[in-house]
Amino acid sequence: MSTPEVRTREDVLAPIATAFAEAAPDGGGAEFVARYFRHVPLDELTSRTADIYAGAAASHLELARHRLPGVANVRVYNPSTEADGWSNARTIIQVVTDDMPFLVDSTTVEINRQGLTLHLIIHP
Repeated sequence: MSTPEVRTREDVLAPIATAFAEAAPDGGGAEFVARYFRHVPLDELTSRTADIYAGAAASHLELARHRLPGVANVRVYNPSTEADGWSNARTIIQVVTDDMPFLVDSTTVEINRQGLTLHLIIHP
C-alpha cells in the first residue's frame, strides 16, 4: 500500500512561479506568486496547470499596472493563447480597485443571483 505524496505549498507554487516569471519577467516572481495565491487551498492549486494560474496572475498584474487611484479596473473575458498568452475554458472576471469592504461578497452574491456559477475566487 502506498501513501499519498505530501506536497508543500512551496512545491505546488514553484512551477506556477516559473511560468509566471516567463509571462511577467518584471512581476516579482515567486514572492508575488506566493502572495497572490496565499488564500487559495493547495488542492485547488493542483486542479489546473501552472500555466493557467501563471497567466491569470500575470494578466491581473497587468490590469493593476494601468489603474489610476480611485478608479476601478474591471476586465471580463475569455482568455486565449493567441490574444492573452494563456487560455482557459471559463470566463474570467478580474477587478482591481482601492480597498472596498464587502466588494468580493457583493460581487459573488450578484453573480449567483444571475444564475451563474463561480468556480474559483482568488482574492489576494
